[in-house]
Amino acid sequence: MTGVDLAETVVAQRIREVLGGILDSADLAAAITDETNLVADLGLNSIQMINFLLALEDAFDVELEFEELSYEQLESFPAIRGFVLAALSGAP
Repeated sequence: MTGVDLAETVVAQRIREVLGGILDSADLAAAITDETNLVADLGLNSIQMINFLLALEDAFDVELEFEELSYEQLESFPAIRGFVLAALSGAP
């Protein structure tokens, strides 16, 4: 496993943990795959989404540019993971 793969795996696991806290279900969060739609499959509502994004900022000690996220990106686990990884790397 390369450093990039390891970083993605660690970030993905931490995102699942944060989401588990928001949903109050570690089991549900552990079952998230790249195909999981965070809104349709998990029932994440708008308040939970805001809390999730704020919790990600705290968990990763980054500032996320929310206005750069589209609704479709907010539904996608891979998009959220990529967004966090970009924020961690300082990429615009």
